Amino acid sequence: MDRYFYEELKCRCREINELPVDPDRVKEALGVYLAILRLSVVARDEGLLALEAEVNKPDPSIDPDGFLRMLILSVADGYDPELLEENALCRYAALNASDYRGFILLMCIRGTLMIQFGHNRNTIATGLKAMCPPAILKAIEDHEEANKPV
Repeated sequence: MDRYFYEELKCRCREINELPVDPDRVKEALGVYLAILRLSVVARDEGLLALEAEVNKPDPSIDPDGFLRMLILSVADGYDPELLEENALCRYAALNASDYRGFILLMCIRGTLMIQFGHNRNTIATGLKAMCPPAILKAIEDHEEANKPV
């Protein structure tokens, strides 16, 4: 499954890099990135079961098709990581998403698995930023710079 994930990531990044920057899609990717980081803090501070209550406050602007919610609920329900990854990639393939949307779905998969494995917020942030195409990475870095504690 790892090979499939990275091949899809490579394709989605190539598509994004060939398109003009879409500020709305970049903003959506930033929102999902921030949501994953927020969820990682909840998981570390309150435990995986607390994720269920957190995702039952859906924000359609961040998770319009419920993909992230589905993944996080699977974590809260105790899915085996391999089964979760397989189910997530099957769902991803069924959605047949391309460019920005496909990238966002892959970011949801990676972030959710990192939460499930108990990684801390900074490790997850680094992992997600490592997979970002330049336009999305710039938005994340700009956001972090603007919100840096004084």
